[in-house]
Amino acid sequence: RNGEHYIRNAEAGFANGQLAFSADITEAKTTDPQIRLIANLQNSDSEKAIHALFKEDSAEESLTENSEQLLSLELNSKGSLLNSHKHIGDGTLKITGKNLAKIHLLGPFSKALNELKIPIGSFGLNELQSRFYIKNETIAVHNLEINGDQTHIFGEGTYNIENNAIHFNVKMDLLKNANLSFSLLGTIGDLINPVTKLLSFKVTGTPQKQIWRSRYDPRNLFD
Repeated sequence: RNGEHYIRNAEAGFANGQLAFSADITEAKTTDPQIRLIANLQNSDSEKAIHALFKEDSAEESLTENSEQLLSLELNSKGSLLNSHKHIGDGTLKITGKNLAKIHLLGPFSKALNELKIPIGSFGLNELQSRFYIKNETIAVHNLEINGDQTHIFGEGTYNIENNAIHFNVKMDLLKNANLSFSLLGTIGDLINPVTKLLSFKVTGTPQKQIWRSRYDPRNLFD
């Protein structure tokens, strides 16, 4: 229509999931055409979807045939059609599946015991969900929640699309979902819960190579 393009109620397969979307491509005849995108992705293969969305330059990296986690995504974004680093938008993300992640509270000792089917100090996670906001190359993640049968993790931070860097602050309550936490006492419980205060971390690095450091680590004084 007048050199602009409007897509409505489109559907496609994506990363073994189902993608529904609508898009407006405006200023199509300029050197910087703009796109407005509304998308909903359901039950895609998490590993394949993340690889396609964020790892364009690492196509040689091998992928498993089918991962155990499913990813669903809602996105509302507008910006440059030719440059994904120039977008403004927001959305929600959810990943579910067994063995999403595992916390080894005692480090290698817990990991070794877990391999011997003695789950002392090991806590599995099976669901991640968050809301996020896009501003050019920065994705601000709000209300990040990761849950397991026993453990609850809450945090917020940022992800940089350009350099793949993450900066998060997270708090961990190991037994909240098992109804054995101080948090059941409400605000008073949060104030007196020593475990949650100790299990508070700064997370940096990349999504693939995360660096977790306790907020009480003395090295933080030199950051």
